[in-house]
Amino acid sequence: MLIDDASRKDIHSKLVKCLLIIEQMRHEAAALASHSDANESEEVNKVYRRLRLWAQPDRQEQYNAKILNAYLELVRSGEKKITEEDLRARLGDELWFTPNFNQMRAISDRNHGKVFDVHGQYLSIWPPVRSAVQEYERSVFDGV
Repeated sequence: MLIDDASRKDIHSKLVKCLLIIEQMRHEAAALASHSDANESEEVNKVYRRLRLWAQPDRQEQYNAKILNAYLELVRSGEKKITEEDLRARLGDELWFTPNFNQMRAISDRNHGKVFDVHGQYLSIWPPVRSAVQEYERSVFDGV
């Protein structure tokens, strides 16, 4: 507009419209982040509750406990980079693995609880629940 020698009034009008669009986008992003934070907080609370249940001896045969235990066993054996295939191999390539593992790596209303983060092909414990998983590990593997 400056090159085309537009009037100051036209330039001002366009700039104000752009600023309004940016402000609207900022508000939408803040609302989305707030919703995301609430979902994450609910998910963390769900995982904390469920890990206490999974740690009980009579719950160790549940698929979610088996998957988490396989991961922790690999970590305890010195593995540094664990993949989904490593877990599958450790558990014997069971048919139940994929749907249950998928529920343990996503936030949703009807999942087992997000425990894992996936970075490319490698897995890690989702940071917001790391301390709860460490408590679970002590309870299950060390009898604490």
